[in-house]
Amino acid sequence: MNNADYLMAEMMGLPSGFGKSSRRLPQSSKVLSASQAQSDKLQNHNPDQFKSDGATSTLVSDHQQPKQPVSLDDIIGPLPATHSEFDTKNNELQSDSDLASDSSCGDEQDNEVDAIPTTMAALKDHTKAVAALSLDPAASRMITAGRDCTVKLWDFYGMTTSMKPFRTLEPSLGNPIRDVQFSTTGDQFLVAAATSQLKVYDRDGGFITEFPKGDPYIRDLRHTKGHVSALTNARWNPTMKNCCISASTDSTIRIWDLEQATARRQKDVIYVKSRQPGGRTSITAVCFSNDGRLIAGAGADGSLRIWNSNGPFLTPIKNVDNAHLPGGAASSISFAMDGHSLITRAMDNTLKLWDIRKFKEPVAVATDLEGYFEETNAVFSPNDRYIITGTSAKKGCSDGSIVVFDRHTLKMVESINIPGSVVKIQWSGKLGQIFAGTSEGAVQVLYDPVLSRSGIKVPLSKKPKKLTVEDYDILISRDTMLGPIINPGVNTGGSKFQSKRKMLEQEAISRRPEIPSAVLTKGKGGKIGTNMTQGIMKDMMKDTRRQEDPREAILKFADTAAADPYWIAPAYKVNQPNAVLTEKVYENDFEEDLEKRKKRRQ
Repeated sequence: MNNADYLMAEMMGLPSGFGKSSRRLPQSSKVLSASQAQSDKLQNHNPDQFKSDGATSTLVSDHQQPKQPVSLDDIIGPLPATHSEFDTKNNELQSDSDLASDSSCGDEQDNEVDAIPTTMAALKDHTKAVAALSLDPAASRMITAGRDCTVKLWDFYGMTTSMKPFRTLEPSLGNPIRDVQFSTTGDQFLVAAATSQLKVYDRDGGFITEFPKGDPYIRDLRHTKGHVSALTNARWNPTMKNCCISASTDSTIRIWDLEQATARRQKDVIYVKSRQPGGRTSITAVCFSNDGRLIAGAGADGSLRIWNSNGPFLTPIKNVDNAHLPGGAASSISFAMDGHSLITRAMDNTLKLWDIRKFKEPVAVATDLEGYFEETNAVFSPNDRYIITGTSAKKGCSDGSIVVFDRHTLKMVESINIPGSVVKIQWSGKLGQIFAGTSEGAVQVLYDPVLSRSGIKVPLSKKPKKLTVEDYDILISRDTMLGPIINPGVNTGGSKFQSKRKMLEQEAISRRPEIPSAVLTKGKGGKIGTNMTQGIMKDMMKDTRRQEDPREAILKFADTAAADPYWIAPAYKVNQPNAVLTEKVYENDFEEDLEKRKKRRQ
């Protein structure tokens, strides 16, 4: 096969030895690489190489060592492309497809993370406002607490269609809970109540430890073993498992080490000096940075301070005295993932974005955000693209809202109405859901039916449990079953099912003794008259039986008993017809015994 045959076979896509016995090429022949072909093309490039007037062109075959001129008249069809052209086109197509796939995947991931859920479901078990909530790192459990002084533990995978917590705690009797938070490992959580002692529980609600209380009679609070007044906030260190901080109204921030809790010691104390009279101020919010290197704290005097977590704590490294209005202190602080941006939500109805590199003035400010609760917070979205916060219901309205802002400019992106005032809020990136504690004692969960995963969707997807025979035995009351049969006139109230507790209460009532009829009358025990006339008649017609002489009352019947004896006289009529009476009547038993002794001596 000559060169023209090789070229024609290659153009038609046929093997080089088609119809003939295959011939081995010499080992010295090599296939040109794409780079070599491209370099040869650039070196041998001639603008007049391909012309329609029959000019010759030099084409290189992969199986051909020498380069021989081939006439264009011998080539049928379009000119074949070189290896370099094929490679460049394939590379361009592959790169375009890769870029398209990468961009599509990136867009899908961004859309999935940035999607703001709007479908709403409620978890209601508190009786007052939900002022604190936290999700564990696996986003399988949630703890909520509030003004009803209780802490409730929720398990999404173990929750039934009734959507109730699996355990309820009351850490501090009669004191509302200000803050709760799961640790970074999810095996324990903090409880900060309106007392001076911070408590730690395990994930199942078991008590672990309680940090000590300080001596309120020591003036220098740096030397007390703990807080001396109510707690306001508590946070875990994101990088150290056993380290946490707490803030209090005693003007201190205390750093605790869980390993030193048994020794009843604290790690460090940050005493915040205020410019207000007295030099003290309540610390209303505290927070660690995401890398655990910084501690930020806000005071009731409107100040905002930042310290290094390793100290020294005598003076802050960053300080803004008038970050918020006095009396409208920041209720929450939150750091961004970049480590130099943070937001503060305050009771002066503002949300401010700060950059610690330029800490004198806020980067952006959002106003007209009603916040009537001291626990109202603001957080970043999972990818730091948005900032969300809750607002309280305005006067004359029953709904608050969840407001979404742009992370850089604090321009409102979306507002979602929520029943009641929104107090505490958290956005879970793992679930794609937003949890908001409200003033109505409910946790409103915003989720996306398509993009959200697990969480509230688990109990919502479950079917109601079918009642078994055992359930019917517990739920059906005896009165409901037997009442109409024994006494058809009994009114069962039209209900076929009653709870076991109500059934036991009815059984206890049935065992109670019958109440006297006199007690059923009006008045105190039936002894007081029902009206004024009856009271006057009782005073006029008094009972005088206590004033009668019992001897005279008995002697009235003496003649009747002697004339017609019935009980005593017939018994002694035969053996003792004459009555034998005692010779002397003694005043007491002692006189009678003394008389008997005298008779014995005689």
